[in-house]
Amino acid sequence: MEITLVNANILFEVADAPLKTLDMQAGLLGLASILEEAGHKVSLVDLAWMIRKGELELDDRFFDRATAAILAPKSKIVAFNTRCDTYPTVLNIVKKLKQRKADVVVVLGGPQAGFSDEETLEIFPEVDYIMRGEAEINIIPFMDALAGGRSFSRVPGLTYREADKVRRNPDGPIPQNLAVLPRPAYHLMDQYISPNGGFKGWDIYLSVGRGCPGKCKFCCSSLLNRRNFRQMPPEMILGEMCYLRDRYGVDSFTLGHDHFLLDRMGVEFLCQVLIDAKQGFTWNCIGRLDALSPRLVEMMKEAGCTAFLFGVESGSDRMQKIMGKRLQMARVMPNLELCNTFRMRAIVSLIVGFPEETEEDLNETLMMALKMRKFPYVFPEIHLLSPMPGTPYYEENKDDLLYTGVHSDVTENPTAYMAANQKLIKKYPHLFSAFYQIKPEFSQVSTVLEVYRTFPGIIYTYPFSTLTALHDLGLTPVQFLRELKKWAKQEGHTEKYLFLTQADIATGMPKFLEEMYKEKEESFDFTRILLKMESKKLKPIMKEARRMGKKSLDQVQELIERQILRRTIPVGK
Repeated sequence: MEITLVNANILFEVADAPLKTLDMQAGLLGLASILEEAGHKVSLVDLAWMIRKGELELDDRFFDRATAAILAPKSKIVAFNTRCDTYPTVLNIVKKLKQRKADVVVVLGGPQAGFSDEETLEIFPEVDYIMRGEAEINIIPFMDALAGGRSFSRVPGLTYREADKVRRNPDGPIPQNLAVLPRPAYHLMDQYISPNGGFKGWDIYLSVGRGCPGKCKFCCSSLLNRRNFRQMPPEMILGEMCYLRDRYGVDSFTLGHDHFLLDRMGVEFLCQVLIDAKQGFTWNCIGRLDALSPRLVEMMKEAGCTAFLFGVESGSDRMQKIMGKRLQMARVMPNLELCNTFRMRAIVSLIVGFPEETEEDLNETLMMALKMRKFPYVFPEIHLLSPMPGTPYYEENKDDLLYTGVHSDVTENPTAYMAANQKLIKKYPHLFSAFYQIKPEFSQVSTVLEVYRTFPGIIYTYPFSTLTALHDLGLTPVQFLRELKKWAKQEGHTEKYLFLTQADIATGMPKFLEEMYKEKEESFDFTRILLKMESKKLKPIMKEARRMGKKSLDQVQELIERQILRRTIPVGK
């Protein structure tokens, strides 16, 4: 049978900038290999790469042109991967597909469709089937049943309609041995990426394992993989790195696994394999911060690891227990210092907007973020909680969802604000819950949103001046933000929420702090020195922004973010 696989996972980075990242959907390409081995003809339509190459524009004709591209291979079956941020886009495209070709069979997979399968089929008659969870074992039984006109009742992990009723089959088996899975069908990407080895210095995502045993209430990843931890054998990881280097020229890898550091012995074994191979690869990974040790970090550094992504999520012990993260907080700052000592980047994820979060919890998180900036190689990020379908936070709070129009970075997608997508998001809050916030119990929505949108700018422009001011003026971070809001209104900001860009803060913070110190009758001398020191780092960036014609504040903010990272982190070291 003929099937077209569609990648609709579009990111701002892919749509807006020629970043040196070879973004390929390895999961989708892995299914393509399985289908090809079974004798099926597979086509690939990658909307993200079409946008990146200028073949598809994010304009009023986007849905029509995307639909035409998907129908071009003339396959009987069209299957989409789905994610929370692009789910409205997928469903709007599916509606167009059925309008143009009523007999095309539409299949959805991926986490978003898998966790909202029954509701999706009940609302959208254009969707025919949803495959839940990991589909490598279940995809061929489904294709056989479809080709033979047989009942789907024995296809594991499938949700479908029968006699006008939605049926949900039991979950299917998941691959326990990742080594037996075929290599992703990279050849299908040749229409977008030439395999000429010309991508040296670029980064590529390489899936090396699955499953996180954690019980974080905000995360759907552990549910998707049923908390079943699996890791690709080290020799196979090295083999894939060499293959991708030979095919594309890449020498930098994101080793994809939600809890890469769980099996410490496995990580040490992999490091030794990479050290012995002497290929000069660099790589980064995701893990728990409290899983590090000096010996492990030293070995990972020798093996080519340059960066980590750590989910700390909150600076509050209380919230750590409530959300189910249960990180050992006493090890956070020492282990970040360890990364800094070895000159390894540590990107730290922090989340605000938990329904149980008090102002005291919020202050602890923000103080931690500010203090992290004393380490040049540590980069805290503040995210807004997204109540994703299937997670405990969604199930417990699905009747307390608020739509503010402010999207979390999880759903901050270039297609999200399209009129057709906004219509779906607002009409079906439970289906598109990730675009919503949970009504907080102990704080105001405005406080959470202003922290999310404004405080990162403070962290990356004047962190040390701000820490000093908090001490001198006797303020908490949230109180500081409120004072900044009052001042901003006096300066002419009339918006409902205080959303200051880094450019706003870079130019306005010195004046704000001087007036605050004067009002409190505190000496401004030391803070003035700090401001001058921190301003020196920003002046070349602002000058470059003006030279490049970056007139909008958003453009200047983006430049500041990129230049700060580049100026602070020696690339490849």
